[in-house]
Amino acid sequence: MSDTQSAYGTVRPSSLRSGELRAKARAVAPAARGLLLGMWVLMLFQPEWLLASFGGRALLTRIPTILLPFLLLAAYNHRRREAIYWPFAVIMAIHVVHLPFVENRGRLFSVFENLYFYFFVFVASVCLVRRARDMSWLLSAYLFQFGWFGLMGVASGQGAGTRRSRTRTRTAR
Repeated sequence: MSDTQSAYGTVRPSSLRSGELRAKARAVAPAARGLLLGMWVLMLFQPEWLLASFGGRALLTRIPTILLPFLLLAAYNHRRREAIYWPFAVIMAIHVVHLPFVENRGRLFSVFENLYFYFFVFVASVCLVRRARDMSWLLSAYLFQFGWFGLMGVASGQGAGTRRSRTRTRTAR
């Protein structure tokens, strides 16, 4: 059997059977993985809110919303049938059904905005990452997130160990 040339390099008949050609063709671009990593960082650490405290809140707090369509486009190009987690989709559908019946729609929209952001980043993660060990850094990021927000709370004077918080508890007695 002879080898043939293609846009993906030399193709051997055995590689066609094993699916190597399809794997090369559907390889995820580094830009898509970088965008996914950036969205996880924005979702977990919310650095745009820290930057918005110095000015430019209207634009900076919308960065995740602006980047989400690009992430979904990259995920669509690598779509997988098992990407949608149906229990989470049902929770989102419940929020949509409640929309006409709530008294405070602004509160529902703020919750729904966070839900759809988490949902679509989860879907994109399943579509763009093929192996679980490629997402092992996410566990470390989740654990580091608690320290990050603890430091932000102490720096702003709202942490449990700050003098201002101890003063409030003494005056409340």
